[in-house]
Amino acid sequence: NMIGNYLSKYTKAYDLGFRFYILNDDHAAAYSIPGGYIFVTKGMFKACTNEADLASVIAHEMVHIVQRHGVKELKKSEAKIKAESAFAELEEETGPMDEAEKELEEYADNVYQNLISPRLLAYEADADRLAMIYMKRAGYDPTALQAVLQRIYEPSSSSSDIFDDKYMKKDDMKDRLLKVQKVVRDEGYRSRSDRQYADRFNKYTSGVR
Repeated sequence: NMIGNYLSKYTKAYDLGFRFYILNDDHAAAYSIPGGYIFVTKGMFKACTNEADLASVIAHEMVHIVQRHGVKELKKSEAKIKAESAFAELEEETGPMDEAEKELEEYADNVYQNLISPRLLAYEADADRLAMIYMKRAGYDPTALQAVLQRIYEPSSSSSDIFDDKYMKKDDMKDRLLKVQKVVRDEGYRSRSDRQYADRFNKYTSGVR
């Protein structure tokens, strides 16, 4: 809460009243929903080595809320949501789907996911870029996000199970990491150990990780 409330001062939604929650999940992931709710998994805490790392994750989710990415995607997915609801009602009336119907539904869902994937990755790139701006404004090391993504993409042997392919495919994570590295180079961001606050992070998160 301390990190999130501090970061919120440097966003356009400083008066929103963000709320932060920890999920008991060993995979490294974070989520946000409209209204200012941000969720960070225990696995993500393990992927962070200092306060700036965690701040970069929170800042990224704040951008999704401020930029209304979730609301925009909900509107674009409205037709699919209505179709799923109609099929669910039909299934109640006609009984469970047979194997052929299940395979067809799975195929259609995979096609849809492949179609929207570029749009979702664009949201991620936007959130990463603006998160680093928030970080710099707040006095954190803006390169921390790059470090966190690198650890998730190439975890150490002791944390090899933190990558969640349901959260993002490996190839998509690589593409995301490359885009973040480009922003770091283009903006001239430099790693600043004096703006990472590792001691404070270890003191307050020892019971979570």
